[in-house]
Amino acid sequence: MNSASALSAYKKTIKHTENPRQIERRILARMNNCLIESRERFDGSPAKPERLQILSDGLRDALSDNLKLWQIFKNDLVREGNALPGELRADLLSLAIFVETHTTRVLVAEGNVGALIDVNNSILGALSGQTGEVA
Repeated sequence: MNSASALSAYKKTIKHTENPRQIERRILARMNNCLIESRERFDGSPAKPERLQILSDGLRDALSDNLKLWQIFKNDLVREGNALPGELRADLLSLAIFVETHTTRVLVAEGNVGALIDVNNSILGALSGQTGEVA
């Protein structure tokens, strides 16, 4: 079995074994873990040159992937026919805008990764069915 057919089989299996909420949670957790790997070094470094090096060492890619996921969430939230209640959609859209804005700050070594991880953790908790506020 080549890699393309293996990937296709995997995607079909996921569609039949995971609901959309589980898929979102799994993908967001993977993105968040990539951010967590660099959090201590990046957030603990006050020097911009060192922060820029950490971005080059892989954090930039992790931030880009996380941002793409949030853009997907945002596009789904504004889609006509989205079944989430209006207030929840508005709260999640606010978070998506925050993620976009804050990611831009982190990419120029001005913000901290921890804030993005906190947002992701909040959503992961909600997707896991844990009680508490989403926003």
